[in-house]
Amino acid sequence: MSTAEAPKSEPTLEQTLWAAVCEIEDDVKAPKFKDYSLTLVFLKRLNDVYEEELDHAETQLGDRQTAERLIGTDHKMVRYFLPTESRWPQLAQRTTGLGEVLTDAVRAVSRANPQLQGVIDNVDFNATAAGRRIVTDDRLTNLIQALSSPACQLGVKDIAPGALGGAFAYLLRRFA
Repeated sequence: MSTAEAPKSEPTLEQTLWAAVCEIEDDVKAPKFKDYSLTLVFLKRLNDVYEEELDHAETQLGDRQTAERLIGTDHKMVRYFLPTESRWPQLAQRTTGLGEVLTDAVRAVSRANPQLQGVIDNVDFNATAAGRRIVTDDRLTNLIQALSSPACQLGVKDIAPGALGGAFAYLLRRFA
């Protein structure tokens, strides 16, 4: 986000996130994928906040490698620690085996942040029903690409205070 750009308001964020969620399927079928969608939105938020905190640590410490090493050693330097394999840029590069990669990623975040156990790690992106994957890698890729757009920056500086909570409530209403 440029410094001239104002943080996203709740209505703007709601529309942006709903449009991204609908990349997994159309408006009618999107509610079927609620758990997958909300988990990825939450993971994206964690990543964007983590990146902001890493940028701040880099500024304070002088270089990125030192910041990453120190944060990797002392997770209390950030709100939530994201293991390398759980960070958005690594996930966004994947197109095959994505269900397994995402399941592993959210479980790694949960292990690194015990307060998130049972919150982020309860979705199996590889789950099947009647012998078929519920959400294919293609659909997951579409959602990740939509959430990777500049409009879906979810860092603290990107969103007006309180807007994310309102946007999540909006998504839950839409899914209902």
